[in-house]
Amino acid sequence: MISVRLLSRVISPALIIFILSAASALGNSPYEVQTVQIGNAVEYRFIKIIESEELSHHFMTLIDDQGTLNLRPHPGYDINGWGSSLYLQPFLPGAVLKHTVVNSITATDTSIIIDAAGQVSQGQNSNFGDWQVTLQISYDFFEQEINAAGEYSIALNRPLDNSTGDLNLFKLASNYLQNVPLLGQINPGDTGDIERADISGGADFTPFSWIPPVQPAHFPYPPADTMHINLLGQYNNVDSEAQGYARIEPAYKPNFSISLSSHEAGAPMIFGGIFNTSEAQMFWADNVGITPLILKTSPDTDFSFDLNMISTALPGDSIYTTAVGNSETFSPGKFTLLNCYPNPCSSTGVGTAVSFMLNRSYFVELTLYNAMGQSVAVLLKEHREAGSHSLRYNPQNLPSGMYYIRLTAGGLSQTKKIIFIH
Repeated sequence: MISVRLLSRVISPALIIFILSAASALGNSPYEVQTVQIGNAVEYRFIKIIESEELSHHFMTLIDDQGTLNLRPHPGYDINGWGSSLYLQPFLPGAVLKHTVVNSITATDTSIIIDAAGQVSQGQNSNFGDWQVTLQISYDFFEQEINAAGEYSIALNRPLDNSTGDLNLFKLASNYLQNVPLLGQINPGDTGDIERADISGGADFTPFSWIPPVQPAHFPYPPADTMHINLLGQYNNVDSEAQGYARIEPAYKPNFSISLSSHEAGAPMIFGGIFNTSEAQMFWADNVGITPLILKTSPDTDFSFDLNMISTALPGDSIYTTAVGNSETFSPGKFTLLNCYPNPCSSTGVGTAVSFMLNRSYFVELTLYNAMGQSVAVLLKEHREAGSHSLRYNPQNLPSGMYYIRLTAGGLSQTKKIIFIH
């Protein structure tokens, strides 16, 4: 394990890049951290190392801008596919987010671990208590998915009341554009980094969806001690040139899901969503703010949560679609790789059936990869006509574990998981 103790403030006028690579210490570690300082802001760029160097991927950035803890996921491969941000720090209404200290970032064989702490932001420069978070983050290359899990705790100076207002546990910042010119469209419409937010909770919580322009300010009851907030990404094709600005390339913005589960039963936590309608046509603005809130009626001062986070790329943004140079060429109707059957598959049986469908003739490749992304078998490499196709594969010489079957045709690919057991 390689651990790097990080200063909470690093100020330099120059752009300095330090490569803090676990690979250099371990010889074959799959994660590394790049630290980039620009002015007063420090970026920690999380990299997944893939066997093929050109596939190694910058899948997330942590930004400390003078005391903020801003996590920006990038599960897909489009350079423009950055979407929503998570400011993982508590604050009171109207506060300027400050007071974060990134204690350490650790790159291991299986993940990147964040240890950070700070003070609850209040007003311009005051604080109202302390907080701490530990988060273990990993990236699945084949699924184009970021997973994170950890613990989040807050200790307030005193109970909340009317003078403090409700406690914001974190802030999801995003962008929703309403009635804007769209690339490839005659009429204006809606686009942005998210389509909507789906919210669910515990057994007594009624799930609902929040669409920003429908309910610009939404704070529904009743409270819950578990909350899941799922931001659905979308294809952002705003025509910025038609608005008088330089062209912005269209991009598929990722899904981003956050879950909080209170360690204490009965925590009065509600959903809060704000859409700034005065910025509804500003593609550069974080005009959407989402936060779970602890109500000011709570008598408690200490709160602790299990924290889970998932971010997945949309189908149009992956190593397979961007490899052909234009994410807009993605078309799921060109071919379909079906689920393998049986799955799990035993080597003592008849094997597994691998089936796929083509809408026209292609030169196709079916390749089997292990969990490290290494090719272990080529199942098919030939021209096939339009229609349904199937072949049977028996993993007699492979160890038990999880594998991935990838179908490539016409410059695009699809991947399915399969488990082999002996």
